[in-house]
Amino acid sequence: MKWHSTSSNRFTPVTAAQDCLRDFDRRLQRNPEALFLFISGHSLFGQQAIQAEIRRHYPDSRLIGCSAGGVIGGGQVILDQPGIVLSALQCPEAKLCSLQLIQEQLPGLDGSPKPWKQLIPCEDRDRGTFLLFTNPFTLRTEELLRGLNYAYPANPCFGGMASAAAGLGQINLFLDDEIHSEGAVGLLLKGDLHVESLVCQGFRAVGNIGTISKCRGASIQEIDGMPALDFLSDLYYSLTEEDRKRSDFSVMAGLMINELEESPSEAGYLIRNIIDIDPGTGALALTGKSYAGQRIRFQLRDNAQLNQRIDHEKNKIESWLDNSSGGLWVHSLGFSKNTLASPLAEPSAWEKLATGSSIAGFFGCGEISTLNGISYAHELTSSLSCFLPS
Repeated sequence: MKWHSTSSNRFTPVTAAQDCLRDFDRRLQRNPEALFLFISGHSLFGQQAIQAEIRRHYPDSRLIGCSAGGVIGGGQVILDQPGIVLSALQCPEAKLCSLQLIQEQLPGLDGSPKPWKQLIPCEDRDRGTFLLFTNPFTLRTEELLRGLNYAYPANPCFGGMASAAAGLGQINLFLDDEIHSEGAVGLLLKGDLHVESLVCQGFRAVGNIGTISKCRGASIQEIDGMPALDFLSDLYYSLTEEDRKRSDFSVMAGLMINELEESPSEAGYLIRNIIDIDPGTGALALTGKSYAGQRIRFQLRDNAQLNQRIDHEKNKIESWLDNSSGGLWVHSLGFSKNTLASPLAEPSAWEKLATGSSIAGFFGCGEISTLNGISYAHELTSSLSCFLPS
């Protein structure tokens, strides 16, 4: 199994696609089995032109991807300008099956897993790897992942939530010759491989761990028996002056992944944005669902924390990159550009990652990754998934 990545920041869509295809003509000895396409800064018409040009060149290769707020690959990080990244997967021994889903197709989670198994139109569906790209505004990604965890516990999920470049509006998902504006597209990959993943959040937990005592969907009404806003207010007044300034623009909710863990690490939380506050009831609305009894700890954005995590995991990341056939890097648009630039400023595994010819990725609305055998939707993080031989 081999991965190759290339990119172009040419303004004309067809010219950008041809740049990438010429690069592959020089480097690839045969046609790839699958192509991953990420496009930023091009209109729908431009995306259609890029996709059509690639399909003309590789009509028999599977193609999957999405629009993005920026792209990563071919030795470049392209932001605030048109850019495309094309990644080629050569895996003649692997089995590939593509899929496309919409919200209305998702079965309930309180019955048999059989409807979820029937949802995936692939033979021999167990013990593969799902690569998924979703439109988070038309499909509840967390719900999809919970269903796949339920029906396919041995199939890890990786990928991300698509976005659109500033001013271009519509989010698009690419699947072979088609462009979809809703739902999810995916690829089930079965072969002699396993995936190692790392999610870097760059947040620091503050205050005490609380327990959600009352909630409805994404709205947390009470924590530890008091209005959620009161719990957050008590936290605010316990912070240092410097952290109070940070909290004015960077406080997030951290939902604990393992309820039994006494002192979770940074990776032990799912970060969720606080999108609304009801001063009348004291409820906090998050970007993801929670449930009564779930433990919560609020978080502050901290670039120093991110750098410490990168430094701590440096040897592991470099080992993955040295031994992997390729990797997918999905970076949240909620991460500031300074956050991305910071770990790249010094020679590190992240610098090697950004310039590696086998790495491809994009800036999106969130990340999909598997931790301890369970797949999650992440927000405001950076996720690296490396594909290694078994």
